[in-house]
Amino acid sequence: MNSIEDIRRHYDESGTEAFDLRDFSVGSGNYSLPLRSPYVYAERKMDSFHREGARTVLDLGCGTGIHTVRMAQQGWTVTAIDCSSKSLEAAQKLAEHHGLSEKIAFHHGDALEWMEQNEEKFDLVFTSGVVYYLDVDALMQRLRQRLNPGGHLLCVETYGGNPLMNFMRNVRGVHDAQTLKGLHGHKEIRDLRSRFAQSEVRYFNFLELGGICFKFFPPLQRLVVAGLRPLDSLVLEMLRMRFLAWKYVFCGTVGHD
Repeated sequence: MNSIEDIRRHYDESGTEAFDLRDFSVGSGNYSLPLRSPYVYAERKMDSFHREGARTVLDLGCGTGIHTVRMAQQGWTVTAIDCSSKSLEAAQKLAEHHGLSEKIAFHHGDALEWMEQNEEKFDLVFTSGVVYYLDVDALMQRLRQRLNPGGHLLCVETYGGNPLMNFMRNVRGVHDAQTLKGLHGHKEIRDLRSRFAQSEVRYFNFLELGGICFKFFPPLQRLVVAGLRPLDSLVLEMLRMRFLAWKYVFCGTVGHD
């Protein structure tokens, strides 16, 4: 596994790029339409938890804050942590733009160390593109300490069980080493599910990715993606051809005892 210094350097570069952009969109709206479905689904889960009374959320590995700020907009009390100072600068800039700086507590540091050293409790821990960097045993120990009874871990992650996508990642060489070797496939997801009282996994982005070809024709792209989305659900969920997915959303609920 990469050292925290390697991961920090990689995301400092991403954070610097985000800080220079003038795109202040948040949540799923930050993604192009063909890539949006898993984030929309995760937001619906968050919103349902909030309606049921959940209020406090830890954004673990918050990056440039696109999900952090969206959660604050929806009324969550948000604590956000990231190991990249440059990403946190971009996140704070985004929060300031939306007038939410006072609604979010940002922290710089290692996620697992922070969870061990602090005593705050949360109704939800959210991650996007983070879980495969972490030792699952250590993560579960911290979650038992930090989640309130009946609390949830909600993750949007890249699926590591698609052989074509794995080949393309290695050929392109634009990812950090842990992304290339550490993404979770079926075995790792099954292990993660076994650690929760209740769990759910949904898979996304196979045929829908074809909408990328129409990015210069937004009205046509909306029609194409809308048509392909239910076909994705058929292929990935009903026919269980999950090895074709690009993303998955995991939701685990801890017990009440």
